[in-house]
Amino acid sequence: MKYFKLIRRNLFRNKLRTVLTLGLMFFIFILVSTLLAIQYNFDQYSDAGEGTNRLATQSAVSLATPLPYAMEQKIRQIPGVADVCKVQWIGAYYKYPRDFFANFAIDHDHMAAVFEDYRVDPKEFAAFQKDRQGALVGTELMKRFKWKIGQRITLKRKIFPYDAELVIRGVYHHPVNTSAVYYHMDYHNHMVGDYSMTGNFWVKVKDPKQMSSVSQQIDALYDLAMQEKDFAAVVEMQWFVTEQVEEEKSARDIIAKLEFAGNDARALLEIDRELGARAGLSGGGPRGGGPPGR
Repeated sequence: MKYFKLIRRNLFRNKLRTVLTLGLMFFIFILVSTLLAIQYNFDQYSDAGEGTNRLATQSAVSLATPLPYAMEQKIRQIPGVADVCKVQWIGAYYKYPRDFFANFAIDHDHMAAVFEDYRVDPKEFAAFQKDRQGALVGTELMKRFKWKIGQRITLKRKIFPYDAELVIRGVYHHPVNTSAVYYHMDYHNHMVGDYSMTGNFWVKVKDPKQMSSVSQQIDALYDLAMQEKDFAAVVEMQWFVTEQVEEEKSARDIIAKLEFAGNDARALLEIDRELGARAGLSGGGPRGGGPPGR
C-alpha cells in the first residue's frame, strides 16, 4: 500500500499518456477476443470431422462468371473425386432489401453426399427432394422470420429475372452456416430458361490428403483442353467471356447511333428496324443465348 499513492500520482501525471495506454489495452483486449472467437469457430467446424474434404470450384474470371455443365463430367473423372454438386448463388431477398441472407440453388440429388455435415431430418429431406419448389432453411432463419415447415415464401429478384416461389420442406442444422436457404437447381434453371451453366461446383474428395492434388488437376482442365486441342471444351469455357464482350460492344454502338440520330425520325426508325433484325437473328433475346453447338 505504500506505493499506491506513488502509482496514483504518476498514473495521472500525463493524462494523454494514460488515455492512450488505456486505449491500447482496450484495443488489444478486443483483438485477442476476436481472434479467440475466430479460432473457436474454426475448431467447432473442424471438430465435426466433416466438410474438411470439400473443394469449391469457380471461374478464375470472377465470382459472377458461370461455369459450363460440361465441366462436371470432366471433374468426376479426376482420380480421388467422390462426388460433385452444382451450386448457384442467387442473391435474392425476402420482402424488403434489408431482409437479405444467403440463398442458393443446389443440385438436390448430390447435396446429401457432398454436404454431409448439413443435418436434415430424413423425412424432411425426402419431402424437399420430391418438391421442385421445396426449400431447406437454416435454424437461425427459421427463428428470425418465425417460419414454419410447409410455409410458402417468396424470394424477390435481384440478379436473376424471377421471384422464387418456394415451400419450406425442411430445416437443416449446421455448426457454422445457420442462416441460408437452399432450393432446387432444376427450378432455378427452369425459371431462367438455361440448363447449361452454374456458378460453382463443390467437389467431395475421397481422402483429405488428396485435396491439393485434386485441386491442381481441376485447375489444369483448361490447360489440358488447350494442349489436346479440345477446342469444343475451350469454347465452352470461353463462350461467356466472348459473349459478354460482344454485347458490351453492341450496346456502345447503339448508344453512339442514337446520339448521332438525335431527333431525326427517319434515323430513329432505321435504328429500330436494325435492332428488330438483330433480335430475330439472336434467337429471341437473352434466354436464347448459349455456347456454340448447344
